[in-house]
Amino acid sequence: MNAGTPYYAERKRRDEAARLSTPISAEDILEEDERLGVKLATLWETVGQHYDRHAFPGTSPLSELVRGVLKMHTGIVVYGGTMASAISGDYDAETKLSIIEATAEILSREVRAGQGSTITGSEMGAVFTRKVNKVFQDHNVNLELDESRRFIPIESPVVHSNVVMPAPTLMRGDTRFAGVEKAYEDALTELRRGEGGNAVTDAGTALQEAFEAVGIAGGTLGKQIDGARNSGVLGGTNSPFAESLVKVAQWVAAKRNNGEAHRAVHGIELNDAWFIVHVVGAFIVYLHQTTSPTDSDDG
Repeated sequence: MNAGTPYYAERKRRDEAARLSTPISAEDILEEDERLGVKLATLWETVGQHYDRHAFPGTSPLSELVRGVLKMHTGIVVYGGTMASAISGDYDAETKLSIIEATAEILSREVRAGQGSTITGSEMGAVFTRKVNKVFQDHNVNLELDESRRFIPIESPVVHSNVVMPAPTLMRGDTRFAGVEKAYEDALTELRRGEGGNAVTDAGTALQEAFEAVGIAGGTLGKQIDGARNSGVLGGTNSPFAESLVKVAQWVAAKRNNGEAHRAVHGIELNDAWFIVHVVGAFIVYLHQTTSPTDSDDG
């Protein structure tokens, strides 16, 4: 059996979760599913131990940092023990979810590589966030930690993980695509705010940045599309696939002209904007994967 294949009990649980037509409320499942609590607590314990082991002298343990943040900003008091024991214990779901958010936030802003550690705090935050989201996806939970380290509701964990997240996840760590990642994250943020025109504008900017990242210059997106067609970066100058990519890029450019940067009144429906942003995300992933010097490995 493949080393990555879950054991029998976990495979059975995932099959049962997959049969559900709608995602499960996080608050409900945290109250009812002991296995989910154990997984999250074990994840927290692993990260907390690594953080404390490699922290600079005088740094408070991670549990104390989280305890202080929660008390100050929410009025929640977690008594004694570690946050891992709180997550697997009798605290309510709101407290457990707040512990996870606070932990992700602290890990993401604390940059450290001392005491023999080869990983910075910000990288630990990204790892913790990714693993929390994976656990929630496996349990069909309707929440995900976003880039701000806050839980956001999602309609379908499976669709979200396979459609929404690949672009920012694959770009992360590639310095060529730093500007692309920022613009694309802005587009996703505008979607969450319900601002379709702004989202399409930001998606167009992300596509422009992506073309620049792979060496296609040009003052406008239209010129970059022509440059990409002629350079063969889209898979060959005369292939049907290349021409279909060109048409997609031209369609995005045309839609962008109706967005926030060009009109005072937003003329783009939110559903259209969602589709455009994720088409752009798929396009960016294609550009990234086909021009990367080495294969990306998210670990």
